[in-house]
Amino acid sequence: MPPSTRSSRTRFSLETVLLVFMFCRPIEQCLFLYASPWLINVLLSKHLTTREENGDTVLHLMAKDQHQGRSRIIARALFSRKDINVNVPNNSGKIPLICAAQRGNHWLVKLLLERGDFDWAMLDAFSFTPLVWAAKKQDISLVKALLSNRNIRLNEVDICRRTALSYAAEYQNEGIVRLLLEEEAIDAEWSDATARSPLSYAAEAGSGKIVELLLSREEVNAHSMDSCMKTPFAYAAEYNHLGIMMTLGECEY
Repeated sequence: MPPSTRSSRTRFSLETVLLVFMFCRPIEQCLFLYASPWLINVLLSKHLTTREENGDTVLHLMAKDQHQGRSRIIARALFSRKDINVNVPNNSGKIPLICAAQRGNHWLVKLLLERGDFDWAMLDAFSFTPLVWAAKKQDISLVKALLSNRNIRLNEVDICRRTALSYAAEYQNEGIVRLLLEEEAIDAEWSDATARSPLSYAAEAGSGKIVELLLSREEVNAHSMDSCMKTPFAYAAEYNHLGIMMTLGECEY
C-alpha cells in the first residue's frame, strides 16, 4: 500500500474518532479519554462543547473528579493544553475552576491559576469566587494556593455581599483569618448586605482570638452597627461571651 494511502486512511480514522467523540455525552468522553489518552493531544475546544443536562462539559466533570491515579493524569494533561478554553460555564454559571475549588481539588486549582487565562469575571450563580468557596469549606491549603496567585480578588463578594474573611470569621477558622489578614489589600471592615462586619460574626461565634486579630487592623470599627442596630458587643452579650465583651468594652469610640 502506498504511503500516501496509508496516511490518508490514518487521517480519515482520526477524523472519524474525533467526530464520534464530539457527539458523545461528556461522561462518555471521560471514559473515551481514560481508554485512549493519546486523544488529548489532538482535541480542540470544538470537540469539548457537548453538555450534560446541567450544562457540564467534560472539563467540568474532570474538575469535579476527586479520584487519583490515571484520571488525575488525564485531567492534568487536558487542562495543561493552553489552546483549550477553560472559561466555559455550566447551567449554574460555574466554570471548571469554581468546580475544582468547590470539590477541594487543590492541584487542579493551582494548575488553572498558573495558566494565567482564568476569567475572574466568571462567577457561579451565587457569585461565589474560588476564595469564598475555599473559606466556606474551611480548606486552608486551598486558601494558601489561591492567595499565591497575584491576580486573586481578596475582597470579592457573593450574592449576600460577604467576603472570604466574613465566612472565615463566622466559622471560627483562625488559620484562614490569619492568612487573609496578612494581605494588606484585604478589607477587614467590609460589611455585608445586612451591614454586618467580620468582627460582628466573630463576636457572635465566640472566637476571642479572631476578635483580637480583627481589632489589630486599623480600619476595623469595634462599635459598628448592622441593619438591626446591633454592635459586635451586642452579639457577644447575646451569647454570653464574657471575654469578648471585655475586649470590645475596652475599645475606644
